Amino acid sequence: MAHPVLSQFRILVVDNQRAMRGILRSLLGQIGIRDIVEADGPEEAINQLVEGTRFGKPIDLVITELHLQGMSGRELIEHLRQGRTADLDPTIPVLVLTGERDPVQLDEVRAAGASEILEKPIAAPELVRVIAQRAGIAISPKEIAALMVNTPQHSVSIRSGASGQTRR
Repeated sequence: MAHPVLSQFRILVVDNQRAMRGILRSLLGQIGIRDIVEADGPEEAINQLVEGTRFGKPIDLVITELHLQGMSGRELIEHLRQGRTADLDPTIPVLVLTGERDPVQLDEVRAAGASEILEKPIAAPELVRVIAQRAGIAISPKEIAALMVNTPQHSVSIRSGASGQTRR
């Protein structure tokens, strides 16, 4: 069962790990969001945002990892908030999904203008709640539960590097 408003959303997922983008695509699909655009880094994300605007299919919300190759997630947010690219909405909601625990770095991301910082792992119901909240959609816990009916519950958790350490 898809939420009538959320199902119309267009979301950009930014992560340099293809597996992580796939997990997020799956989680978003579970809640009925089908229009998902992926970018493997900030430069591609900016291009996707520009393209969406130019072709009348603007992105409604961005979900980004903090640690990216090239420009960081914080720098991407600063780029958007400071209006460095014409035609992009500097107020677009940007959710940062990260395993980072350093309070200094997280404070810098908040100061840059992150709409919300979410810790890995995140479960689909929490992701629904935050997306709806940032989009200005009133959604009750009962409605969230209804979206999750017959939906396997997953959380975002990946293994990284050769060390085999779990990164969340």
